[in-house]
Amino acid sequence: RKDAAAKQIQFSIKMAPPDAHFTIFADDTLQQTIISNLVENAVKYSRPGSSIRIEIQQQQNIKLLIQNTANKPVQKPLKLTEEFYKENFLDEGTALGLWIVHKLVQLQGDVFTIHTEHNLFTATVVYRLQEGLSA
Repeated sequence: RKDAAAKQIQFSIKMAPPDAHFTIFADDTLQQTIISNLVENAVKYSRPGSSIRIEIQQQQNIKLLIQNTANKPVQKPLKLTEEFYKENFLDEGTALGLWIVHKLVQLQGDVFTIHTEHNLFTATVVYRLQEGLSA
């Protein structure tokens, strides 16, 4: 929170559709770790004065998207889910945040993806629905 304020980062939070009502059956502690790591990563690597978009989409499944404008384009986005991988070894941090997210999401049986387009970085968690339940 302090880092986001210092970098003058704005947050946009959206539900799609706006009147969506759903329940995700997942461990609370794991969800806190997943979301915290994704938001902290977005803040750390966002351009000062930019915005971070958090969106929850309800379709055939539930998607959590966290999108930010990175300081620089990511060259190998898929490698960011590898333990200790850094695009630039001079960057601060342990390079474990996205690896932890990837592992925890897999542990739940859900899907984690990273997509980049130029400096736009999008991390997505797709939550599977329990059999017999709908969103």
